[in-house]
Amino acid sequence: MKKLQLLLLMLLALPIGMLAAGTSWQTATLIEKGGSAKGTLSNDHTEDWYKIQVPENGEVTITSTPHGELDLYYTELYALDSENILRSRDSKWIGKQEGAFTVKNCAKGTYYVVVRRNGGSGEYTVKYDFKATSSDYPDDNEPNNTWEQAKPLPVATNVTGHFGYVYYNDMDTEDWFKIEVPENGEVTITSTPHGELDLYYTELYALDSENILRSRDSKWIGKEQGAFTVYNCAKGTYYVVLRRNGGQGGYTVRYDFKATSSDYPDDNEPNNTWEQAKPLPVATNVTGHFGYVYYNNMDTEDWFKIEVPENGEVTITSTPHGDLDLYYTELFALDSENILRSRDSKWIGKEQGAFTVYNCSKGTYYVVLRRNGGQGGYTVRYDFKATSVAYSDDTEPNNSWETAKLLKRGNTVTGHLGYFYYNDMDTEDWFKIEVPRDGTIELNFEPHGDLNLYYTEIYALDSENILRSRDSKWSGTDPGEIVVPDVAPGIYYIVMRRNGGQGAYSLRYKFIQNDYATDSEPNNTKEKSISLSECVTVAGHLGYFYYNDRDTEDWYKIIVSAQGIVEINVKPTGELDLYYVTLYDGNDRNKASKWVGKEEGKITIENLEAGTYYINVTRNSGYGTYFLCYNATISNVEKLDPLPDEESDKPDNPTPNDNDACLIVWRSETQKDYYLLTEKPKITMSNGDFILTTTNTTVTYKFEDVMKFTLSESSATAIEDVKAVSEPSVERQSDRVVFTGCAPKSVVRIYSIGGQLVDTQWADENGRAEVSISGLTAGVYVVKADNVTIKIAKR
Repeated sequence: MKKLQLLLLMLLALPIGMLAAGTSWQTATLIEKGGSAKGTLSNDHTEDWYKIQVPENGEVTITSTPHGELDLYYTELYALDSENILRSRDSKWIGKQEGAFTVKNCAKGTYYVVVRRNGGSGEYTVKYDFKATSSDYPDDNEPNNTWEQAKPLPVATNVTGHFGYVYYNDMDTEDWFKIEVPENGEVTITSTPHGELDLYYTELYALDSENILRSRDSKWIGKEQGAFTVYNCAKGTYYVVLRRNGGQGGYTVRYDFKATSSDYPDDNEPNNTWEQAKPLPVATNVTGHFGYVYYNNMDTEDWFKIEVPENGEVTITSTPHGDLDLYYTELFALDSENILRSRDSKWIGKEQGAFTVYNCSKGTYYVVLRRNGGQGGYTVRYDFKATSVAYSDDTEPNNSWETAKLLKRGNTVTGHLGYFYYNDMDTEDWFKIEVPRDGTIELNFEPHGDLNLYYTEIYALDSENILRSRDSKWSGTDPGEIVVPDVAPGIYYIVMRRNGGQGAYSLRYKFIQNDYATDSEPNNTKEKSISLSECVTVAGHLGYFYYNDRDTEDWYKIIVSAQGIVEINVKPTGELDLYYVTLYDGNDRNKASKWVGKEEGKITIENLEAGTYYINVTRNSGYGTYFLCYNATISNVEKLDPLPDEESDKPDNPTPNDNDACLIVWRSETQKDYYLLTEKPKITMSNGDFILTTTNTTVTYKFEDVMKFTLSESSATAIEDVKAVSEPSVERQSDRVVFTGCAPKSVVRIYSIGGQLVDTQWADENGRAEVSISGLTAGVYVVKADNVTIKIAKR
C-alpha cells in the first residue's frame, strides 16, 4: 500500500504535459507525429523508450535536447524484424547539446525510439517529426512485386508509386504493372523519379509460349525522366517493371499508345497461308498490318484470294504506310496438283507498287503480301478490266475440230485467246460452217486488244476424216480475210490460232452462192448423163470441190430424132476456163469436139444420123457456171433466189411470267424478244451487228433491226449486280442525248459501231446525264445508260 501511494505521489509530482516513458520497447510511450515528450535520466534511471507511428512512406526526424547537467548517449530509432527483434534504423550521439537525425526512407509502421544517459542527470525533451514523400505521388497498390501481381496501368494515365522505403529489411525495390495493347501500334513507357529516387532500367515484357517473360525493350532512367517506345507491339497483355537503383522517393509511370493508323485497320487473321486467304473484293482497298509482334510471333505475310469473273486484266496494287517496307507482292494460281504457281510479282519496298497480269482467265487466284522490314499498315487493291465489254468469250470447249462450235451463215462470233489460269492457255478456237451450195466462203477476222493472231485457216475433211487445208491467212495484229471462191457443199472447219499476246477476236462468216442452180450430180460419166432437151439452155458448175473431189467434167445425153444438122453451144462464165466440149455417139466415138477456154464455143455437125448422143463438158481450170444448149441460141437462165443470212435461234417472242426478270430486245414498239436473266444474256457488238449470247444460245441482230434494249422491272431479284430501276427518259437533241431518271451517279457508256468503248460519263446526283458526241468522228454510236441502250448518229 505504501508503494502504491509512493507511485501516485511521483506521478502527481510530474510536470504537466510530461508523459512517463517506458522502460523497454514493450512499454514504450507513444509520441504523436509532430509531438514531443519529456523525461528525466539519472544514475538510477539511464534510458527511456518511446514509440512512433509512421503513417506512410516518408522521412522521420528525431530530435533530442538535454537540459541541465544531463549528458545524453546515442538516441536511436528501431524497427522490429520478422522475429520481433529490434533492429536499428539510425542513431545520433547527443551529448549536452540538442541533436537530431533523420531517416529518410521509413516505410509505414510502428518504430521505437530510445533516449540514453551518458552522464549527469536532469531532464530531456525528445521530439518526433514526419514528412511524407509527397502528397503529389501516392504510393502504388501493393503487393505488385512480381509480374503475376502486376497492377493495371491504364493508357494515357499517370500512375505513381514509391521506392526505397523500408521498415527493417523489406525495402520495395521493384514494382510491376500490366498494360493492355488493344491493337497493333506503338507503346511508349515513360518513367519519372521524384525526390531522392534513382531508378534502374524500366522494362517492357511479353510472355512467350511457355509463360516465360521476354524483354521487348528497356530504358535506363536514373534521376531524370526517361521514355522508350516499342513501335511494333501487337495486340495483347504486356508487363512493365520499374526498378530502384538508389535513394528513395516517389515515381510516375505512364503508358501511351498510338495505333498504327485509324485509316489502316488490321487484316482479318489468320490469313498466313493461301488456304486461309481472305476475300479481296474487286476495286476495293483492303488494309492490313505487318511487323508487329508480341514476343516472337511477328506477322510477316498475309494472303488474299480474288475471283476473276472472265478473261481480262488483273492489277494488284500494294501501298505500305508508316515504317513498313514490303517484299514482293505476288499473284498465284493453283496447278492441277493444287500447287501454287506464280503468275507475276512486284517488289514494293516503301513506295506504292502495282503490276498487271494481262492474260488472266476466269478463276480463283491468290495474292500474297510479304514484309521486308519495319512495321506499319498497308493497303492492297485488286482491279479487273475485262478483255472488252464488246467482245464476249467463245463457248468452250472448242479447242479441236471435233468440238467446233457452229457459226451460222451471215453471223459474227467473238472469242478470246491468250488467257490462262496457270498453264492451260487457250491458244486456238474451232468453229464449223455449213456450205449449202457451190459458192464462195468469205471469212473476216480481226484481233482486238493485244492479241496477235497466227494463221487463221479453213479446213475440209478428206475421205479418211483427216483435216485438209483449203486456205489460210496470217493476221498478226491486223484484220484479215480469207476468200475461198470454189467451195462445194459440205461442213468446213475454221481455226483461230494465237501467235502472241492476249485479247479478243471477231470472226464473221459470209457465204456467196453461185447465182445458178448446178447440174444434177453425179453426172461425171456417160452412164450418168443428164438428159438435155432440144432448144433448152441449162446451167452447170465445174471447178467446185470439197477437198480433192473437184468436179471437172459433166455429161449430158441428147436424142436426135432425124438426120440433119446438130449445133451445140457452150458458154463459160466467171473464172471458169473450159477444155474441150465433145460429142460422142453411143459407141464412144468422137463425132466432134471444140476447145472452148473462156469464150463461147460452138460445135456444128451436118447430116448427123438420128440416134442417142452424149455431150462431154470438161474443165480446163478455174471455177464457175457454164451454159449449154443444142440447136438453139443460149438464152437466159433463171437465177436462184439469194440465200438469206441464217437466223441465230431467235426466240418466238415468248411472253414472260410476271415474276420473270428479262432482257428485252425491242425490234419495234410491238415486236420484242425476251431473254431470261437467269440465262445470263450478254450483248456485244461486232461489224455492225449486235451479238447476244446466253447460256443456251447465240443470236445475231442486225444493227438497224434493233430499237433498244431494256430490262424488265423485276430484274432486281434475278441476277447479282442488276438494279431494278424505272426506265430513264431519253431526249435526243442533234448529236446530244439527255437522260433523266437514271440511278444517281450511274455510269453512261458510249460505244462505237464496232463495239469499242470510246467514252464514259456519269449521271449526276439527280440522275441526269447529258451525253454529247460532238467531239467524236462522224458515224453511228451506241449509248448505254442504266437499262436503256440507244443509237445516235454523228453527221
